[in-house]
Amino acid sequence: MSVDTNTDGKNLNPYERMPYEGVEFLLPRNLMRWAADVTVDARRSLLGTRFIVQAGHAHNPT
Repeated sequence: MSVDTNTDGKNLNPYERMPYEGVEFLLPRNLMRWAADVTVDARRSLLGTRFIVQAGHAHNPT
């Protein structure tokens, strides 16, 4: 998964905005269609804070 913090001039139509504790995530709509749940975790590393996003699989997406 890639992360881009500069969204100026980018086409964000394929993404769904998901705010979470003061942070706005842009998740692909396809992910939102088949995911049963989405978990976000923030972890510190030597290079700074990184977010881990995990999606639980849903059978028979709608």
